[in-house]
Amino acid sequence: TQPARAPAVERDVARHAREPAARFLGGGHGPLEELRPRLLQRVVDVYRKRWLIEEYFKALKTGCSLEKRQVASFDALRKVLALLAPIAYRLLRLRALHRQAADAPASAGFDKVDLNLIARAQRPPTSPPKTLEQAYLLLARLGGHIKNNGPPGWLTLAAGYETLLILR
Repeated sequence: TQPARAPAVERDVARHAREPAARFLGGGHGPLEELRPRLLQRVVDVYRKRWLIEEYFKALKTGCSLEKRQVASFDALRKVLALLAPIAYRLLRLRALHRQAADAPASAGFDKVDLNLIARAQRPPTSPPKTLEQAYLLLARLGGHIKNNGPPGWLTLAAGYETLLILR
């Protein structure tokens, strides 16, 4: 049997066979110059969000250990995700805030209670952090992060956040 054909794509490729391939989008759209600039901007914006989505799933799978939870049914998976999805979102948000504005006040990412708990849980206890950078690193330290090992990963950040939730 013959594979299914896409006439619009074949026509487009045949018509523009001598032009650079980089000027085309699939699906029979024609040369990029013919597309409206707003559509192109939308495509680029959606593609940029792909990395944010990838990082969210890393937070969910690695930080929250989603794959280690052996659930046997769809209903059980829904329940686990209902618990873990907000935590993964919070971890991703904290990391993004830290990367964008580390010098911002700690209250930009944490409430007063969390800041006090993070400070008191340190060994030895310390004063509540003033900046987002300080709060983020103290939270990661609760999860076992060692400052000399570079920025905290999902596992240590999630372990610190779990400790914070237990303290709450």
